[in-house]
Amino acid sequence: MIFESEAPMNLLLIALLTCAVEPAESGRPVFEGKFQKARDKLEVSYPKGAVLWKITSKNGVGTAVVTLKKGKAPAKVTILFAGLRKMESLHLINGPIGLIGRPGKSGTKSISTKDILLKGKRVAARLTVERTKEGIEVVLTYEKGEPDNTWSLSWIATYRP
Repeated sequence: MIFESEAPMNLLLIALLTCAVEPAESGRPVFEGKFQKARDKLEVSYPKGAVLWKITSKNGVGTAVVTLKKGKAPAKVTILFAGLRKMESLHLINGPIGLIGRPGKSGTKSISTKDILLKGKRVAARLTVERTKEGIEVVLTYEKGEPDNTWSLSWIATYRP
């Protein structure tokens, strides 16, 4: 039984429940990272709506498989190898695209591209690698086609602490 004094509160509660929406973050992709070494870690953030994977690699040598668990695979992913000052090589595979990169001389930006025809459809991606204040920054951008839901990475830093 609802008393007169409770009616406005009950109406307010019903209105709040009816208007409830999922948080804005619900449309963001969700990722899971599995590493060869238990000490290596993946942190995912979304600065200004972009996707940033921050990988912490204690000894600078490692492999990872990052899988999309929920949402749409982004056409652009920035990967920050936090704290690394140098990188001898990076191998990145996403579906049919395999790219190799490393920072240019003196840490400048280097660019690798891949453009293939797959089942009658063009797939093109660009990988840039450069040294920043925070570490080695890698940007994978799909210019044509759709990215796959799994990214495989392997890296070797020049310096191993």
